[in-house]
Amino acid sequence: MLPNSEKDFLKRHIGPSKEDQSKMLKKLNYKSLDDLIDNTVPEKNKV
Repeated sequence: MLPNSEKDFLKRHIGPSKEDQSKMLKKLNYKSLDDLIDNTVPEKNKV
């Protein structure tokens, strides 16, 4: 079992769940994270 401080760290740094991602994308009118990135990150900054 992890101490509370480690649990808190994991919650903050693992990122959103698939459900949270879906809600965010729907709210922003994107079909996928790739669509969101393609429309927000300038071409010169893409790897």
